[in-house]
Amino acid sequence: MKLKIEAMDWAIWILLILPVFLLIFFTWGVEQGLLSLFLIPIALYFKNVFIEKHFSWKPSYSVGIEKFDEDHQKLFSLMLQMYKALNQIPGKEEAKAVLVELKEYTETHFSREEVLMKKTRLSGLSETLCTT
Repeated sequence: MKLKIEAMDWAIWILLILPVFLLIFFTWGVEQGLLSLFLIPIALYFKNVFIEKHFSWKPSYSVGIEKFDEDHQKLFSLMLQMYKALNQIPGKEEAKAVLVELKEYTETHFSREEVLMKKTRLSGLSETLCTT
């Protein structure tokens, strides 16, 4: 797991975290301020752990249909791959490949779900799905 500041996080760092460090520097001195900088990698580690935890499949997400559960697990896996690829500087090509796979797999998955809903004559189907 990489510990780094992603491009989208810069605003958070500039507007929230850096002022806290400046406050520490001015309140408790340079020595304590420098020591507090060691908290940055720890904060980044926990941020990445939080993201991985929430981009992971959980059994409570099961819909009870094995093929759809497998599809949903694959979609979660692709989303996590996309997150990781976007947070790597040389990972733009990998991110493009994952995005293409995610798009194709999403289309396949929802097509399968629509077919099942049509076969089972799900009530309210005509309002929720376009006719194809």
